[in-house]
Amino acid sequence: METSIQQWDLTPKQDLVLSLVEREILFGGARGGGKTHCGQIWLTCDEDYILNPHYRGLVLRKSFQDLSDWISKVRTLLIGRAEVFTHPAEIRYPSGAVIYMGHWGDPSAVSMYLGREFQKILIEELTDCFATEEDYLKLLGSLRSSDPTLICQCMSTTNPGGRGHSWVKRRFVDVARNKTYYEAHSGHTRIFISAKVDDNPHITLNDPAYVEYLNNLPARLKAAWKDGSWELAEGAYFTEFGPHMSIKPFEVPETDCISGHRLFGSLDVGKCCSYGQWYLHPDNSIHRLFTYYCELSSIRDHAVALKNFIETHTPSHGHFPKKIFVGPDAWTKRGTDEMVWRAPIDEYIDIFPKGIDWEKANDNRVNGSFIMQDLFKLRDGRPQVYYVDKYNRQFEDAIPSAMKSPGNPDDYEKTNAWTDHILDEARYGMVGLYSWLTGEKKAVYLRQQTQKWNEQFAHADWYDGM
Repeated sequence: METSIQQWDLTPKQDLVLSLVEREILFGGARGGGKTHCGQIWLTCDEDYILNPHYRGLVLRKSFQDLSDWISKVRTLLIGRAEVFTHPAEIRYPSGAVIYMGHWGDPSAVSMYLGREFQKILIEELTDCFATEEDYLKLLGSLRSSDPTLICQCMSTTNPGGRGHSWVKRRFVDVARNKTYYEAHSGHTRIFISAKVDDNPHITLNDPAYVEYLNNLPARLKAAWKDGSWELAEGAYFTEFGPHMSIKPFEVPETDCISGHRLFGSLDVGKCCSYGQWYLHPDNSIHRLFTYYCELSSIRDHAVALKNFIETHTPSHGHFPKKIFVGPDAWTKRGTDEMVWRAPIDEYIDIFPKGIDWEKANDNRVNGSFIMQDLFKLRDGRPQVYYVDKYNRQFEDAIPSAMKSPGNPDDYEKTNAWTDHILDEARYGMVGLYSWLTGEKKAVYLRQQTQKWNEQFAHADWYDGM
């Protein structure tokens, strides 16, 4: 792309990104790093592509409004080079090359691009566009070329935070920061190039007030916006949740499993089933042993599959909890094909071992979320909640994906089916355990007070004289 690069006043970091040959590129990490302008040049001005009639490119932004802003900026960039249309949203070159422009705000607006052939795909604000890695990989399936002279690449730009923060951090930041990562199974490559405002002299020289604004932000926000820290998700609802709560697999003492009184479950039923198994440690810290999440055709299929999963989970020796907190809608009766009215919970009661206490969970979202926030806080320098890293990948992704609701800062936004189910299920479990622990503490306190009163009563002067 040397012929194109020479025509633009690029920063050294942008120059580096435009020379990369990796299949997947992530550029960004902080505000003001010049990632948007770099992405526009990469997609629309590379003469090795735009002069080829077979070239097909694609840019995706989060919403129609974001896309409109991107189009208005790229028009100036392409004066005399290409025509920019809005109906349909396309960039057309004299050579016959075409770049399509879409947004992820409406799933139907993107489904039209799945399965097609693109040699370059630009995704703006990756963590906002894709909640799951699976959605990203679906689109990546369209990155292919029937022309061997057109090498396929996908560039994404983003800041920390957003609903896809966790999987983007795991896929790029953790393994490919400023170095090429090779996928063993496919041989594909990816790289993450971090950009900060200090890497962009156009801003530091021309807009020092913006740099000063970033420097004076509160510590947590400054870490994300200016320093590009991926440990803090911008706009996250559960800000105390983090990798310090992650632990390695361990075996629950079999005596605790046999009694079952320190094993608990939480369940959200429906077409998507989410289940968490919890262990209450003797020090009263809460351990999430594993997450089960699946989409099956029927409630009964879920019950059978989950029963088999619990029985084969060796860290808890295949034992079932004595109490499972279940979403209240599981008690709603529905008509089957045979017009028999049954509730989803009936299927689980039929399939699971007898003796389990199926408790209707407290479904107050806001109060429950406040309890989760409190449990995620450190007490005496130690977490109150732990999760086994090997068996809780979906839980680890779902909790940080919860973003504050713009309309109600006390609540979090609902985003997509899988995260919503896991967040609801985890809330059922933590609220249930919190209530159970609170009840136990009250019972212990009352027993201690009763013993104290009995001792005082036994040593009272009037009693001694009787």
